[in-house]
Formats: sequence, structure tokens, C-alpha cells
Amino acid sequence: MATFRILKNGTDISEIDRIETFETLFKDKLKQLETNRKDLFDKYSGEFSIQITGDNIS
Repeated sequence: MATFRILKNGTDISEIDRIETFETLFKDKLKQLETNRKDLFDKYSGEFSIQITGDNIS
């Protein structure tokens, strides 16, 4: 477990490496999510139709 602090006025130098690591991890995760979204879009994009069959459908 890690603690991340972002200071508005004044910087705690001991936290900079952790903040940069967090930023890198966040960017990597965001890139992975974008890739996953693109893969899903490519897999499921195209024309779709819906077929409903049965009795008493209104």
C-alpha cells in the first residue's frame, strides 16, 4: 500500500518519485483501457439486427 500526496502550496520532495510513479502507472493503465476499448469496438462494430419471436409480444 502506498500513500500519495499532492501539495498545492509547497512540495514535499520525498513524495515526488512516488507521484511520478503514480502518474506513469495511471498513464499506462489509461493507455491499456484505450487499447481494450478499441479492440472491443473492432470486434463488435458493424451492422447488428434484433430478432424477437414468440407469442403475445407487444
